[in-house]
Amino acid sequence: MTSVHEAPTAQAAETDDVASLEHLAEVRAPGAALRVRRRRLDPAIIAFVSAQQVLMPRQRLFTLGHGEALEPALDARLDQFLDRRWFGYAAWRADLLGLVALARRLASGPSLRVRIETVASNSCRLFHSDQVTLRMITTYRGPGTEWLPACAVDPRAPSRHDNQHVRDMSRLQRLAPGDVALMKGDRYPGTGAPGLMHRSPLAGPEQPRIVLAIDLD
Repeated sequence: MTSVHEAPTAQAAETDDVASLEHLAEVRAPGAALRVRRRRLDPAIIAFVSAQQVLMPRQRLFTLGHGEALEPALDARLDQFLDRRWFGYAAWRADLLGLVALARRLASGPSLRVRIETVASNSCRLFHSDQVTLRMITTYRGPGTEWLPACAVDPRAPSRHDNQHVRDMSRLQRLAPGDVALMKGDRYPGTGAPGLMHRSPLAGPEQPRIVLAIDLD
């Protein structure tokens, strides 16, 4: 079973959208800060994450070295906190494996930092850029990450961790569940500019989000 269905490009709201996951690498182009692949999640993945929302840890962080065999290394980490017997696990794991494998191909550093998180608070509602080189992110449950293009942010104060530097909230964009984004962070070399300004959408205990983030440093 295919774990995701790629949404038609015609649904794209921004020129940041790309035609395939492999094209996320276009974020490396000068002047680019973000590339997005729009997708629709397989119903089996939706069922799995809906059932797991109360069982997944609030946050699980692990590192995958480039010298490790990817599948057994990932399975060893997942087996520490997830039960393979749940319906939809195989589809979710296949999607996660595909994204981690893509991140490994795109990364230049010796390892990947992977974060799987259940977000049930509004602790990250301020627009900010991340202290990373590149970050891949997707939301498996709940609303996706929100971001602003550079023209909507005051360039004189781009790295402040508050919302006073936002000058045009009407330019707000949001990922849908299943969409995959690759964004530049503050440590991306040669740009002389901060990374993409983004924030988490509203969330709460009644409607938690399940988010995957992979740092490609």
